[in-house]
Amino acid sequence: MVYRKAWEVAYQRDRAAGRLRYIEAEPTRLRLAELAAAHVPLRALSRATGLSDTGVKAILDGSRSHVQSSTAARVQSLSLRTLYSTQATGHVLR
Repeated sequence: MVYRKAWEVAYQRDRAAGRLRYIEAEPTRLRLAELAAAHVPLRALSRATGLSDTGVKAILDGSRSHVQSSTAARVQSLSLRTLYSTQATGHVLR
């Protein structure tokens, strides 16, 4: 049995307040494409955004038309400086 009551209550609360959980993916896709064009590895992008490699690929190739608003906010806040500063060793992204 799946217990989803807390999720449903939070969803109803967000909906009543007018907050959207899912938004258009185009701005997120463009930002990820900019970072990928700067030769940031896909694995580093997925680690920084909290998504799987497959999820990042799906956003980049346009097969996802919507993303969670929290994911979009994380992607928009990424920069090359933050990506490089979060690496544990050296300056080479893995």
